[in-house]
Amino acid sequence: MAGNWKIDIQGCASSTDCVSVNVDPIEIEMHDVTQSNDTTWKTFTSGQPRFGEARFTFRVSDAALNKDLTTWIDEVRQGKNIRKMVTITITKKNKSDVGRSYNIVEAFPISFSGGDFTTGAESNLAELRVQPTKVELG
Repeated sequence: MAGNWKIDIQGCASSTDCVSVNVDPIEIEMHDVTQSNDTTWKTFTSGQPRFGEARFTFRVSDAALNKDLTTWIDEVRQGKNIRKMVTITITKKNKSDVGRSYNIVEAFPISFSGGDFTTGAESNLAELRVQPTKVELG
């Protein structure tokens, strides 16, 4: 667990060493649905929400550590429509759960940079980018 959060990607044990999380804002357009010419009172309704990307950076020390994440990407490249739940839980400094969580529902992987393991460095960073279908607050 890095920082004051926990990341849990369904079926991916490698998600435990996440060092940064960045989720794009949700955009919702408002549409004027006023049925009269009265400009004093207008009625609006919301349009379809648009979700940006979510980006996760992981600390990895060797290629085997993020094998489950690369397997997920490879399965998608083979044409399998595999979506996973990603849960971000905010924690206190002593690492106990605060109770606020964000669920990225049916996340679809866009890309995964697995890091360069040929440099001999103790730690490399890998970035996973996913496209959410829906975001829920817990």
